[in-house]
Amino acid sequence: MDKDGHILPVGEVWLPDVTENVTDNVTDNVTDNVTDVPDNVTDVPDNVTDVPDNVPDVPDNVTDKSTAEKRRDEILHLMRLDKKITYDNLANILHVSRKTVQRDIDLLRSQNKLMREGEDHGGIWIVL
Repeated sequence: MDKDGHILPVGEVWLPDVTENVTDNVTDNVTDNVTDVPDNVTDVPDNVTDVPDNVPDVPDNVTDKSTAEKRRDEILHLMRLDKKITYDNLANILHVSRKTVQRDIDLLRSQNKLMREGEDHGGIWIVL
C-alpha cells in the first residue's frame, strides 16, 4: 500500500520520503551558538505532555477503516479507472484470491455501490 492506503499494482513498491526519517542530530551543535534569547522565554513545564482530566477517552470502537473496507474502496477506485477490469485482474492487483474479490463485489452490489451493465464477458462495471 502507498502512504494513503491505496494498494499498489503488482511490481510497484512505495518508498517513503527519506526526509521523513532524517534525524535531528545536526541541530545539537547549532544551539551552542544561539545568542540574544528574549527574557520572556521560559522553560517548558514538566507536565506539558500530561492530558487534562477533562479530555474524554477515545471509544474502543473508533478505529481506522479495516483492511477489507480499504480493499473494497480500492476495488471501486480501480473500476472507475477501468470499467472492464476482471475478477482475476483485481485479485492480482490486490494480492487476494479471486473468491475474496467475488465476495467483496457481491457486498458492494448489495450495498448499491456497484452494478454490472451487460454480460459477464464483455460488460462494464458501473460505480454508483
